[in-house]
Amino acid sequence: MLQFYVALSNYELRHVHVEQDIQQDLTNGFSREAERFLHNKHRIDFVPSYLTAQKGEILAARNFALPNEVEEDIADPNHCDDINPDDLNDRHVKALVGADANDDGSVRIAVFKELSGARIIDQSPRNFFLRSDTLTRVDHPGLSVPEPVHAVYEGGDLYFHSYDTAKKFIDLAGIYSEAAREDVEAFLRDAPVVFEGEGTLYDVTDAWSRRRISMILANPVWQRISVQDICHRADVLPFAVETRSGGETLLLPSDKAQLRGN
Repeated sequence: MLQFYVALSNYELRHVHVEQDIQQDLTNGFSREAERFLHNKHRIDFVPSYLTAQKGEILAARNFALPNEVEEDIADPNHCDDINPDDLNDRHVKALVGADANDDGSVRIAVFKELSGARIIDQSPRNFFLRSDTLTRVDHPGLSVPEPVHAVYEGGDLYFHSYDTAKKFIDLAGIYSEAAREDVEAFLRDAPVVFEGEGTLYDVTDAWSRRRISMILANPVWQRISVQDICHRADVLPFAVETRSGGETLLLPSDKAQLRGN
């Protein structure tokens, strides 16, 4: 029988206790829907340039490493903190997860269903349920379980339809390889960016920044939107975004911390 968890926005799990008959019902449903999700699909190895599978396809991140904390929580639910009302009220919950471990503690299967929007029932005075013929107010949070599966981890591989959906509840940063020095040089050559700091751009980037550069090179955003639009979207950053060449080129920060914010 599967154990159930919610995945939070910080990718941590919280254990969800359910009554035995509900646990069996959820286990049957999750197992059936996961089989349907994987059945008769053309499995395409994930590459950063192909982020959404088409009909009849499924993306596969081979040999995907779940975080150690997640593996430990699934191997032993008592290791995992329990869900609390604030997780739902503050809308930190991003997915419901049904999972089971092998005897050696490795994860046998984990089935993810995204929870968003109206799927989260917070502790709002505007939430009502029908009891007989009368609407009654709900005084505690809850969730509505969707039918479709959005990702499955099985046999050491992670399967999903959409990168943008899966990254809401699974940390996918590791499936992007780091940009090599020549890739960073290609980024400076091909993208509308310039670096004026000391040394080279590669020297001031860390692993996180180089993965982002690899991702950008695989899916060049500047071919779809202008530098002006990029600047407008960067208004949320805690520092000013500067341009060069009459506003046609972005000046990359020379500070490593600010570079991670780009």
